[in-house]
Amino acid sequence: VEKATQKPYYWVEYEHQSERMPPLKKGFDKMKDYASALCMRAMLKTVQGKHDQGFRDIETCYKLGKHLAANKEFVCRFAGYACRRWALQTTRMILAQEQIDGSLLNELQSQFEKFAEDDTYGFDFTYEIFLTKDFIQCIFTDNGLGGGHIPKSSFIKVRYPDGEYEWTLSSFLPIENEFEAYKWRNLKRSKTTDQVELYYDLSQQACSQAPWQYRINLFVQMSIEKIKKQNPLIELYSPVIESLVHIGGRSPIVRDATITLLAILRYE
Repeated sequence: VEKATQKPYYWVEYEHQSERMPPLKKGFDKMKDYASALCMRAMLKTVQGKHDQGFRDIETCYKLGKHLAANKEFVCRFAGYACRRWALQTTRMILAQEQIDGSLLNELQSQFEKFAEDDTYGFDFTYEIFLTKDFIQCIFTDNGLGGGHIPKSSFIKVRYPDGEYEWTLSSFLPIENEFEAYKWRNLKRSKTTDQVELYYDLSQQACSQAPWQYRINLFVQMSIEKIKKQNPLIELYSPVIESLVHIGGRSPIVRDATITLLAILRYE
């Protein structure tokens, strides 16, 4: 992992599951395990007096988080935020328990300041827009006079040999009853595409704000929730915007607070 984080970027491979579904990325979930192991090894090394090796593991963990956070789906970016948060938390735990040489504190502070110059915080929804539009392309008919629709054959129930029935789209969509099927059956492709673009435009506005700004911006909040309730496809793909706003706002503050702590310890 240390060797890999020296590379300029990181992409995980895709896994194609079905002709009716977009390909999915795999493998990034393991990165949180690697980050956890790096932080544990960092604490072990510092207890053994190998402070420089411990802080190198912390830097590696932070770099791993930066790779995961760049231009990927929000789930992967969540992992990236977690890796960087663990690196900073481990740094503070070590600083609270160990006497660190001033030159090493200076080196670590300089490294975090370099990270801060090009850190990617906040959320960009370009990936989610492409993914959702690709899903629309997979399950809707082409735009016609009716604006495109999900074929009726997608909503039939298939009877299995054991006597159980299942919706044709049940493995892709959360269809559990007639009411859920009705909501999906009435979607129009053109309108859904417009709603997707509007939804993510509003989400981008929300995530560009500080948490306190988002909290008082009731128009954006209500507009996002309204679109989600109107369209089950958007509800299926949409993240919890309020959580993204808070994570995006809190993370750089935690980083800067750690840099400030290092500066105070160097001064002392």
